[in-house]
Amino acid sequence: MIVYFLKEDRIGTKHITKIYNMITRRISHCILVYPKPISLAAETYLEKTHEDTIESFVEDHLLVNITKNRLMPIYYFLTDTEKDIFYKTSCLPDSQRPRISINNPVCRYYEIQPGDVHHSKKQHAGKYVSCCVCN
Repeated sequence: MIVYFLKEDRIGTKHITKIYNMITRRISHCILVYPKPISLAAETYLEKTHEDTIESFVEDHLLVNITKNRLMPIYYFLTDTEKDIFYKTSCLPDSQRPRISINNPVCRYYEIQPGDVHHSKKQHAGKYVSCCVCN
């Protein structure tokens, strides 16, 4: 595993390709940290080609541990058998189930994969339990 802290303001596909070529032989996982958001082309390139080996973060997103915030609910992740029970007992069709984005800071913190289901207890008006599917 290796972590790169990039100093350039504009990160494009050539930077990503250069880093990927450096790490392919020796490193199985790479984390990129950069000062400003990367270009849309570089982000798309990362998602399509190197999703499993390169993770990318903007510095600002790493300043706060979102899971330590007292307003955030505690997340529990369902096992495969619990997911099967959830899908069978849920009366909602797939299109109407609550969803959470893969780019959500909590999902990134816990390394949630698409299709994973999390269970959280929230306090809005009393206690509220929700299950969200990651997409």
